[in-house]
Amino acid sequence: MLTSLLFSAGLLSFLSADPPVAQLELPAGFKVELYAQVENTRQMALGSNGTVFVGSRKAGKVRALVDEDGDYRVDRTFLIASGLNMPSGIAFRNGDLYVAAVNRVLRYNNIESRLADLPEPVVITNTLPDGSILVSDDYADAVYRISYR
Repeated sequence: MLTSLLFSAGLLSFLSADPPVAQLELPAGFKVELYAQVENTRQMALGSNGTVFVGSRKAGKVRALVDEDGDYRVDRTFLIASGLNMPSGIAFRNGDLYVAAVNRVLRYNNIESRLADLPEPVVITNTLPDGSILVSDDYADAVYRISYR
């Protein structure tokens, strides 16, 4: 079950891309079915109760996808966060959801039991660099700063 859920969920972002799903070539015995329609799916984490948490980097959102009746189709979608600065990583650990954006890391305590009444996020850190990186070039004896405009 977990393998098929992750297989289906792993295709969330691909299902809306070109070429159409009908052109996918799968091994014998496999099939592709739409699990959920989520804009700009970037990363996912699986909660201990089966909730699939999906981050949308460009949209700056994190959602929780819940299959309430076990038919491998999302019945309810909850918006966990919006307005984030390019969330690029999410993780689920010990009942808590961690969301890493360019400038900060947030934690949502006991998230699966609080989907209808979201907890305020705990700010783990908001002192991350501005998204730029430093790269050295030993041929030019220089260090360059690369940043997004």
